[in-house]
Parts: sequence; structure tokens; C-alpha cells
Amino acid sequence: MDAAAVNVAAYAANLAPLPVTLTATITNPPNTPLSYRLSNSGSAVAGSSFVWQSSQAGSLTISFPGPAALGAGSFQGSVDLAVCLDAACAQPITASPAHIMVTYVVEPGSQPAASFTVGPGPAQITSPLFTSQTTSILDDFSFYVTDFPSSGLWVQIRQPAGGPITSAALEDVTGPTAVVGLTLKSPATLGPGIYNDSVSFSLCYDSTCQSLVAGSPVTEPIDFTVSASVGIEYTSQTATVPGASSVAWDPANQQLYATTVSGGADPDALLQIDPLSGAVGPSLTLPVALTQLAISGDGQYAYVSSKDQPTIYRVQLPSLVSDLQIPLGSGANGANSVYQMAVAPGANQTLAVSLDSGGSTAYTAGIAVFDGATQRPNLLPPLNSLGEPAPLAWSDSAATLYALRSAPANPAWLSEIDLVNVTTSGLAVGTAFPIDLQTDPLHAIFYAGGRLYGNDATVRDATSGATLGQFAIPDGYQIITLLPDPANSRVFFLTHAMASSHLVLLYYSSVSFAMVSLADLGYDNSGGYPLSMTLWGGNGIAFDYGGDSVVILGGAFTPAAQGAHASPAIQRLAMPYPVAAHSAR
Repeated sequence: MDAAAVNVAAYAANLAPLPVTLTATITNPPNTPLSYRLSNSGSAVAGSSFVWQSSQAGSLTISFPGPAALGAGSFQGSVDLAVCLDAACAQPITASPAHIMVTYVVEPGSQPAASFTVGPGPAQITSPLFTSQTTSILDDFSFYVTDFPSSGLWVQIRQPAGGPITSAALEDVTGPTAVVGLTLKSPATLGPGIYNDSVSFSLCYDSTCQSLVAGSPVTEPIDFTVSASVGIEYTSQTATVPGASSVAWDPANQQLYATTVSGGADPDALLQIDPLSGAVGPSLTLPVALTQLAISGDGQYAYVSSKDQPTIYRVQLPSLVSDLQIPLGSGANGANSVYQMAVAPGANQTLAVSLDSGGSTAYTAGIAVFDGATQRPNLLPPLNSLGEPAPLAWSDSAATLYALRSAPANPAWLSEIDLVNVTTSGLAVGTAFPIDLQTDPLHAIFYAGGRLYGNDATVRDATSGATLGQFAIPDGYQIITLLPDPANSRVFFLTHAMASSHLVLLYYSSVSFAMVSLADLGYDNSGGYPLSMTLWGGNGIAFDYGGDSVVILGGAFTPAAQGAHASPAIQRLAMPYPVAAHSAR
């Protein structure tokens, strides 16, 4: 036997101690089956049973009477286990019978109420996970119990409906500590997403959990991220472009173009990039550090400029020949430069330019429209003399432009989205939609399909300014830029995850406004945020990254199917006192 004595204890007003199981080991067993005989004596023993585990081992279980029937005091008993060569047990084997002494101490009154705390266990989820993982996710929690009753406790495990947990198991009981292990669906089954779930634990004095240990239930979060995987939901490649500052798509020639600033093999250049191979092709060097890029819808022209020089260069595509310079002149605060520019839809020589003052972005002369190198007479001025350069976006027509104008004022900042009428005379506000910057930190707008998308994650009707919906950006994700993709009914947000410092692409439905997928792109080592993101082809996006490359992504980014949900589980915690073995059932 692995023990010659058993000591248990209970309080008179509580339940009996848990049964104790000992192991009997048989040395050199015979070829014929062995038999056994049990005998009990003394008031400390209520009963015993024996089960063969193999030809060489068996389990002896000793049970104890209820303490109320005994009353307070110390009680003795014994169990004798005889293992024999014959059925009548007339031929016991050597050292048989084994004699186990039992001491049972009953304390007066009731045991002090149990209490417990729950914390992370030794096996924790490392996030992010990826859909390429087809094995289950493992997670666990540790319980530390004080005043653990000798009759044991039960643990009940629940999760909200539809949660990721498929099973739970009591993994270990060591002293006053117990570990409950959880098995979650595999990342491949869950699909890409940010999972903010929970699990609740109740400790109970009875198997139906009608009598709860104080503090039950305890709810613990289960938070993790599953990312789409390269080669499964999307493709990824990187074009090495030292000094990359902006990227745009030429739909006519099916090529990406990027601008660069000083440094690298092609400083201050406009470069062609094959989106399928990532190969960098021909380039054109210009005499300024290029930071701004706009391409006409027919793919005939690219417009490039510096953030601090008063000139825009027009470049013929795909020949990369510069054929025109557009002077921006100067304003009250100095030479004008480009804050943002965009080519009018259906008019490849018409360019809207949001002006700033030498790249300072502190002041602006307003927004101007150019036909070739000729500026239309009427600018859209700032809201006041301290107005900031305005983000802009063309509608589906060259007759309507949208601008987000802001300016400091007393007692509060002025800010509005303007629907701007564009005529041969220039620009004039048609409708203004006020924005409260104290509650809505909007500072960028994007137009697609009759809607205005803002970096505040709000979608507005482009005609009325009415709010159509809001994307629920998870806490801790900082929006860098966004990109509507109306052809695929989706919107991409390029974000910086604050907790992990990872660059994460979030994909939302533009119909339901719900998150559909995400792609964790790894540690954000850009040293600054990417400046631009563009659609390419029928199902791709690209962005300049960290001043040294252009990242080219493609695919559906769609998640795998959801799996089934598990029902609650109740398991028993054994007594954490010195006994021969602990049970969990």
C-alpha cells in the first residue's frame, strides 16, 4: 500500500470528508487472477471498496461517516485488505492482509466559511493568434481557496452564449490551489476578429451549486485577437522603396506609383511598382523632395509636389515625362505649398489643391482649383485668418467638392464639412455641416458612393450631412488612415494597436458597419505613421510604410465559419489536505 494510515477531519455541523483512495501494488503477480477480501472496523470508517486497475495494481477507497452522527471527538478505525491466490481467500499473498489505520477528528460547531480568489493560470493565451492555427486554444485560471472544507467543493464554469470555450477541466489541485483548464475553439474555426469574452466561476458546497461560497460567481475576461493569415485570407508582399512618402494607383495602366524623399537609390523620385510582383520599375527624379501624389482616373497624368515648395509637377504616365509645372504662388503667410491635392473625376487636367504655408500646416490661403497651370479665380478661403489647411475630397462629379475647414476661435474652435460648388469661376460653399471638435475629433474625410467617411469612424450622407452609421473601433486602436472600398462593400482602417505596438488592418462592412476581419501586420517599426493608402486592382490595397517600403496586400480577408458553443460544466474540487490522493469528478 502507498500509505499505512489515513487522517481526516471534519466539523460536526458539516458534511463528511471526501473518500480517500489508496493504491495497492502487487509485486511479481501470478499468471492466474487474484481475489481480495475487505474488512472494516471502528467508528471512523463508513465503508470501503477495491477495484483492480491492472494485474499489478488496484485502488482502495475508504469512506467516512457523517460527523453529526459521531459528535465532537477523535475516532479510530481500520481497513484490512487481503489479496489472495484463491477465491475463498484462504491463501493470502505475502504481506497480506494490509492494515490501514484511520483517525477521524470531528471538531465541534461549523467550519469557517470558505473564500477564494481567481487569477491567471500558468497557461495563458499569447495574442495575436492566426487563422493558420487549426489546433485548439488553451487557457487556464488558478483558484486559491482558504478554509477549504474537508467535504470538498464544486466549481461551476459558465460563459456567455456563443462564447469560444468548448470544454473545461480541473487540471490540478495542489494544497489550497486548483487550476481549471479551458479549451477554446481553434483560431481557424473562430476566424479573424477581436474576441472580448468572459468566463465565470462559482465555488459551491453542493453538487447542484445551490449553496455558493461567498464571492461566487467571479467573472474573468478572456481577451485575444485572431488575425487573418498571409496565404489563406490574403496575400502580402513588400516593395523596397527607400524614402517612400506616398502611394497611388493608376487604374488605366494597372500600376502603382510611389513618391520618395531624399535617401535610397531613387531619392526625390516618382517610381512605378508592379503590384503583382512588387518589382520597382522606371522612375523620374525631380528637384524637390516629393511627398504628395495624385493620379487622374484615366491614368494619363500624375501630379507630384513637395510639402514645402510652391510648385506642382505634372507627369505623363506611363512614360514618366514631366510636361507641366503649376505655380502655387504665395499668400499672406508666405509661399504656398500642397497640404492635399486630388484630380477631379472625369477631368484629368483639373486639380483641387488644399494649400498650406511652406509645409507648416499652421495657416492656409484656402483651397484652389487649377486647370492645367491656370488657377480659377475664386478660392475657398479659411474660416478665419488662423484657419488650418483643409482636408478635401471630390464627389463623383467635377462639379462638387467636399472640404473640412477648421480654425481656432473664441470661445470654441470653428469646424465644418462644406459641400462646395465648383464652377468655372472657382469655389463657393453650397451647404455647411457644423462639427463640434470637442466631441468629434474629425480631421480627415474620404468620399465614396454618396457617403463621407471620417477618421472619427463616422459615416455621413454626403448630401445632407446626416449620420448614417458608426464603425465600432476597438479600444486601444489608434486610427492612422482609412480607405473606403465601395466595389467590395467594405472599409479598411489602418490602425496602431497601443497594447502591442502592432500595425493592424481592420476590415468593416460598409453595409452593416460591423467588423468582418482584421490582419495583424506585425510590429509597427515605421518610426511614424504611413501617410497614404490606396486601392489597387479589383481586390487590393497598398500603403507606404515607414519611409522605406510600399506594402501591397490583396484578397478577400474573409473569416472562417464559426463553431459550436459548449454547455456549462460543474466539477468537484478535492480536499487539499495531506491525503493519499485527490479526486476530481
